[in-house]
Amino acid sequence: LRHVVHVGGSKFSSSSPSTIMSDLPSSQPSVSPSIVCVNEENWYFNLLPVPLGCFAIETDPVQFCQTIGDKGTTYCGKNIYEACCSCGGGQHVEPGSICKDDSTWRSGGGDDPLYSDIKCSDFSDPNVCLILEDYPSSTTDTEPSKAVGDACCLCRSP
Repeated sequence: LRHVVHVGGSKFSSSSPSTIMSDLPSSQPSVSPSIVCVNEENWYFNLLPVPLGCFAIETDPVQFCQTIGDKGTTYCGKNIYEACCSCGGGQHVEPGSICKDDSTWRSGGGDDPLYSDIKCSDFSDPNVCLILEDYPSSTTDTEPSKAVGDACCLCRSP
């Protein structure tokens, strides 16, 4: 693999280009993977009697971001500027790396009803993942048992 470096109109070839940064602009634009913004899943605010999420802000982000931001509304420890793409927040990730919770998953709970039927969206504390590791989903005729780390993004190992 050979890289061609253009400096002052001259062409120099190198099989191992320098790793030292240059103050000179490149003649070619930098290529980086495209990044997408994903709203914080299950983030809500109560401006109306019905809880609304980041999607509702997209109709008028300038007004909603400021109005809700000024109220100091937080949910799951995040304010609107941290949770919603339209307000400058959200998660900025490469396409294909977006994690989606398994919406059909429920914890099995075993003999403890306290840990039965919990959904991924029911918790935001990663410590709950450690507890639910002992309570995989119930096995059915069509679905095998699934661990919380395989179902909930919050509980997945990086």
